[in-house]
Amino acid sequence: MYKLIIEDDEGKTTVVPLIRDEISIGRKEGNTIRLTERNVSRRHAKLVKQNGAVFIEDLESYNGIKVNGNRIAGRVAVAEGDRIQIGDYVLGLKVEGQPTANKPAAVARPGAAIPAAEVRSPGVGGPDAATAQIDVGGLPAEEAAAGREIDNAARIVCVSSNFAGLEFELSKPVMVIGRTEDNDVVINHRSISRHHARIVEENGRYTIIDMQSANGVRVNGEEYGKVELRKADYIDLGHVRLRFVAPGEDFIFSRDATVVDPAQMSGSRGAIWVVLALVAVIGVGVLLWKLMGKSDDPVNDRQEWEQALRYCAKLEGEAIASSKENCDRAEAEKEAKAKFDAATASATRNEHEKALALFLEIPKSSAYYTEREKSAHYLDAKKKYKAQAISELDELVKNSECAKAKTKLASIKKLLPDLTEADSKVAGCVKVATLTSPTLTPPTLTPPTKVTKRQTRRRRITVKSKPKPKKPAALTAEQKAALKPLKEETTKAYMGSAYARARGLGKKYLKAFPTDQNILAIVGAAVCKLKRKDEAKRIYRRLQPERRPMLKSVCLTAGIQLP
Repeated sequence: MYKLIIEDDEGKTTVVPLIRDEISIGRKEGNTIRLTERNVSRRHAKLVKQNGAVFIEDLESYNGIKVNGNRIAGRVAVAEGDRIQIGDYVLGLKVEGQPTANKPAAVARPGAAIPAAEVRSPGVGGPDAATAQIDVGGLPAEEAAAGREIDNAARIVCVSSNFAGLEFELSKPVMVIGRTEDNDVVINHRSISRHHARIVEENGRYTIIDMQSANGVRVNGEEYGKVELRKADYIDLGHVRLRFVAPGEDFIFSRDATVVDPAQMSGSRGAIWVVLALVAVIGVGVLLWKLMGKSDDPVNDRQEWEQALRYCAKLEGEAIASSKENCDRAEAEKEAKAKFDAATASATRNEHEKALALFLEIPKSSAYYTEREKSAHYLDAKKKYKAQAISELDELVKNSECAKAKTKLASIKKLLPDLTEADSKVAGCVKVATLTSPTLTPPTLTPPTKVTKRQTRRRRITVKSKPKPKKPAALTAEQKAALKPLKEETTKAYMGSAYARARGLGKKYLKAFPTDQNILAIVGAAVCKLKRKDEAKRIYRRLQPERRPMLKSVCLTAGIQLP
């Protein structure tokens, strides 16, 4: 039987038995093996077993597949010892029973024997310690279904009050524990991941393995990626505690079990502190059962504030006063979460100023303040708003529009109070305006003279029309050559969200090259981003018909409807 050894860029190894004749590999959910790094395509590769041989096929991936250092095309046969590279991952084949070089040892307690297991966890620390994730979808359940039945099997019994007395017999060689119905052991609690852990039996020994769960696996209070289970071990999966009952052990729940409150279970990642504070008032069993859900979002798993508020509304008598502080906090966190979600949505729509304003409304006391500081959307919105604001300020200063520059500075400082660069720009604008302002002298007033009808008629005859303004002189070849670099600068400014700068540079370039369709389209897009509707329409009419739909689409996202 073949096994696939997968190693990520940090040296963490996963072993997958090749049970199926065809296995898909890619970044998208639904692949048999899901590799989550960005340099893996959604549907990257396919492994096929055929006539005793194994083939790997490139599914037109972006970064390709290398076998022993050479990029392949189409389908290629691979054997044990071949080095297969997909993105940051290195894969290799192993025939069952043959030793594997450089295979990392599993985490275990001193003196414990480690049986062979099909999937190796990244190790202690859970998913937060790894930069990459490997999701082996569907294989554990299939392997278990094909396995033998175990006589005199071990058991796991729930001893936390949320599922006290619930018992599962470990009757198969491999049993997967998780929240959804496709697992062998189903524990429908929101702190349990969809596929949380698996217990493997070999020669009478049982090993529990973390399957990249959100809340990890703890045995007797210590976190493990993989560890052998012993008689009377306590297993914590999120807010659920299980007792391992070894084969032949005399254990009766009503006689021997000590039921624990989930609030007393230490070390669980993502505890819902508001809910646990209410447990003593409402009753742990009912409250935690009500909080079961299906989200794997770590923020929602940790802070389901709306659920807590619903239980706050049910409190009566003294319970209202004793829980007021926690209920007020839950209300504040609900508002903070709404702002966090709205800010994230604005950032994805490139509304950088709006996103930054919403992010900054989250108070430091909120749990979402920490989430904000780590959010890529927040950091990106801050960076791009700064670039756009400085560009617009430069344009105002350059045109000596100092009053508008001061107003713009005031709005910038509300979102970026430490941006001293903007202060110096406006200060420079004021000095230039002061030095260059002309001295005004009052006009000399002359008394009006009386005009006769004859004089008026003569004047009408002799009045000449105003001369037409002269067209600007054509630019010389040298002047045009000097303006050519502006094409690249215009493109860079637009890509950096500096729309005012892109507009200014592009208009200068178009004076020399008025028919350049690429720059016309970029200037049109920048104008739309700046909400200049009339100017956008003029540029739209100058574009060739085949380029107009693109500009129309960009302007529509900015709220401007072109004809």
